[in-house]
Amino acid sequence: MDPLPVDRPGTLLVRRANREAADHVRRLLSSHLGPGELDRLIAARQVLVLADVAAAPHAAPLGAVAFEADTGSRVARLRAIAVTGPLRHRGLGRRLLEDALTLLRSEGLEIVEAEVTAPADAAFLTAVGFEPRQRAPQRQLAYRL
Repeated sequence: MDPLPVDRPGTLLVRRANREAADHVRRLLSSHLGPGELDRLIAARQVLVLADVAAAPHAAPLGAVAFEADTGSRVARLRAIAVTGPLRHRGLGRRLLEDALTLLRSEGLEIVEAEVTAPADAAFLTAVGFEPRQRAPQRQLAYRL
């Protein structure tokens, strides 16, 4: 099950990861999260995938993002985001994250926090609208929904 060919446009949809997508999500996010942690986030419906609606129903997602949301405090923590290799640097990660932030806002969350170690990750999140946390190390960013 190959992802969206790079030369074919598609209609993209962000949706919650389901059991059928779990193996694909594990492949995308396993370098960022341990298997137990990832399974817990999938079960808690805190993993979103970017899918091509024109693709076969069980096609691999184009990307995935994992959050840990605390609706009581209205804060979510960005745990991981990844886009399948051949489709990187085409704006899909940004699309995935922006749509995920819109969904989190609609669910009543107000802030999404992220902790980054790589300058490229910080640059990506800053381009989407994350800002350095006040009185926090520079590697901690936040997005006010």
